[in-house]
Amino acid sequence: MTADRVLAVMSFLRHPLLLLRPFRRSAWMLFAWSQRHSLALWWRSLRSELKPGRPVDLGRVRRLATVLVKVTADPRISNASELKQLTLVDDVVLAHTDENWAKRPILSSTLSSVSHVSAVQFA
Repeated sequence: MTADRVLAVMSFLRHPLLLLRPFRRSAWMLFAWSQRHSLALWWRSLRSELKPGRPVDLGRVRRLATVLVKVTADPRISNASELKQLTLVDDVVLAHTDENWAKRPILSSTLSSVSHVSAVQFA
């Protein structure tokens, strides 16, 4: 391998994102738009858990993140606009949803398999 080729390979290894830069922003925007309801659910749920002036319990944040991952992993309810927020009250998940949401039983069955959740209540 010649010295020019070595320099070219080294330059590419230092800056591999230069080739992806034109596509990166539009891809992220497309992903964010297609998952906007899931991202909003994560934002609202974590924002309510991490309010300023209140001590942060990392165990509760971890349990809430586990619940959010479980909901996001289920394609039937992952991007539902009717699911507004999830809150932990001890070992009960309080789900803020629209009153007439037909997928409430699916949410309950999905979260019943989480080890630290004893019940799901709807608000």
